[in-house]
Amino acid sequence: MADFEGFHKKLWQARITPRNGTPCLQLDYFSRDGEEGYPATFSVTVFYSLTDDNALKLEYIATTDADTVLNLTNILFQILPAREWAMSLVTS
Repeated sequence: MADFEGFHKKLWQARITPRNGTPCLQLDYFSRDGEEGYPATFSVTVFYSLTDDNALKLEYIATTDADTVLNLTNILFQILPAREWAMSLVTS
């Protein structure tokens, strides 16, 4: 079995950028063919922003050079105690 590190441990390029008139944290990553077991190279951009009612919004954009399944959703915000903790960081 291959030893995978996980994309959460990779160094992503980060910057603050406007998106639809809202300031966002933009994270970009390029993965080479075979990295983390994926059979394709791909580039990913993730935007983190707050809505007008202070909800955290995540938007993903990914492109690949071959057919592959890619799911980068983080379950952190689906776990109630973690969600409360994360939102306290965003709103404090």
